[in-house]
Parts: sequence; C-alpha cells; structure tokens
Amino acid sequence: MKQHLMLILLIIGCSSLLAQGVQPVGNGTEYDPYQVANIDNLVWLSCSYSWHNHYIQTADIDASASQIEPIGNQLGCCYLPFSGAYNGQGFVIDGLTICNPQDMHQGLFGYAEYAIIENLGLTNVSIIGNYGVGGLVGEVMSTTVSNCYIAGNISGEVSVGGLVGRAFDSIISNCYSTGDVSGDSVVGGLLGDLCSHNSTALLSDSYSLCNVSGNDKVGGLLGYIYSSGMISNCFYNYETTQINGEHLISIGALNSIKFEIWRNNSFFLNINDYLTLSGNEYLISSIDDLKDLLAFGQNPLINFRLDTDLDLAGEAGFY
Repeated sequence: MKQHLMLILLIIGCSSLLAQGVQPVGNGTEYDPYQVANIDNLVWLSCSYSWHNHYIQTADIDASASQIEPIGNQLGCCYLPFSGAYNGQGFVIDGLTICNPQDMHQGLFGYAEYAIIENLGLTNVSIIGNYGVGGLVGEVMSTTVSNCYIAGNISGEVSVGGLVGRAFDSIISNCYSTGDVSGDSVVGGLLGDLCSHNSTALLSDSYSLCNVSGNDKVGGLLGYIYSSGMISNCFYNYETTQINGEHLISIGALNSIKFEIWRNNSFFLNINDYLTLSGNEYLISSIDDLKDLLAFGQNPLINFRLDTDLDLAGEAGFY
C-alpha cells in the first residue's frame, strides 16, 4: 500500500512539473536518440517514464531554477529503473537540486539497471536523500558509468557517495568527484559501496577530491567493498581531502606528490621509480616504501616483501 502511495505521489508531483516539460527532438532509438537540449527537455525526461530509451545531451543545461525528480526508481512492485542510455557528450548540468531526505535512490538518476551513462558533468549539484544517494546515480545494477564527474554537496544516511551511492555488478571508469559528502554509514568520496553478486563489479581509473564525513565505514574513495568487488587504479589525495575533519589514509590513499603525478600522467605511475625489485618481489624497506605501496597495492599481479622491521609509532594516521 505504501509503495502504491509513493508512486501516486511521484506521478502527482511530476504532473505539475510536466506542464513545463517539453519532449526532446528525436525518437529515442539508438540511431535517432532524444536530444536533451534544455531544462524543459530534462524535466520531461524526469517525469516521462520513458526510461528505456536512448538520449544524448546537446548543450549545457542550467537546472538551478527547476525542480527535477530522480530519473528511474525502484519502489518494490512499482519497479521503474532507468534502463536506457544517456550520453552527455561532454556537456554539463549545472545547479541540480534534489531534496528528498526520507527517500531512497536519490541522484540525477535514482535507480539504473542495465543502463549506460557516459560523458556527463554535474556542477553545483546538491542532493539530499536517505539510502542509496549519489550526485549522478543513487544506485546502479549491471550498469556502465564512464567519463562522468560531479562537483557539489551530497548528503544521506546509508550508502552515500559523491558520484554513486551503491554499485552492484557494475563498471565505473574514468570518473571523479569534488565537494562534500556526508552520511551515517557506508560513505565514500566517490562511491558509498561496491558489490558483486553474479558478475564483475569494477571501479577503475577514477578519483575523488571530496571531503567525507560519517560514523561507520567511511573512506576517502569509497565506504565499503563487498564480495569480490574490485578497485583498479583509483585514488584520493589524503593530504588535501579530509575524512571526518582529519587527513587519514584509507582505501585508495595517495600523498599530494604522487596523486598529482598520477593524475597528470594519464593515470599512471611507474613502480620502478619508487620501489626496488628483488626477484619477483618489490621490497618494502622503510616507512616511505610502505607509503609507496599504497600506489601499487591494488594491482594483483605485483608482489611485495617486507624485509625489515618498521616502527609506525610516529604515523598515527596510517592505517
């Protein structure tokens, strides 16, 4: 009953918005996608429920003066995910605000499944939700997200991320986030959590510059990784970003020098510039070597050997 009521309220809310929405040019097919060119087109998309079609964005969009509900929802029996393709073509949506503090799956895209979202930027974004909250997408399932970024403020309770709140069996690559992310549990600068049920769950070639705050399972890059989720070549700068007001090391931490070299060198660091190879193992002989390991420990093909005792008493933030 509650799920039906939520859907009715969503439709009523969108009905008032739809009066200002304008259907984009195109037929929504792969070869003739809808062309989202302005805020009226975006409002139409958020309330059209045509969430299985193909879309391209053809201009920067100012969303600061309009109310837009998340595109795609998962309300139990009222199951309406975004399952289409959205190509931002390098354009930006600016000033998007979504404030539904009691609702799950909040973001430009609320819930996406078997979807493709790519080449899109969100600036000055403000998203407030409850469970599964992200600037770009609240939750993704079996979805590809690539070449996207967000800049703004993201807030929720559980599974909150700058870019994506929850990611199941999905591939996220070449993305980044800046701003502030806050929540209670499972909170990350880029992702809240990453999980694999039946197939690959991969976060690659991405980074976060977000300050993050929360109470449990909080990280600069992501809050938590479940069952076989994988991270490859993804980092945050622990010397400039903060976790609960401190500069702390968690999954994906790099210091400022290595982070900037990596980011300015096509997301690449050469391990031989930092660690000494002995046989098929790289030696960890000092605290500096241990910190260098942070840059390469995500690679399952690289082996390391600790060859001396290390005293970390003076490294209070290193964990």
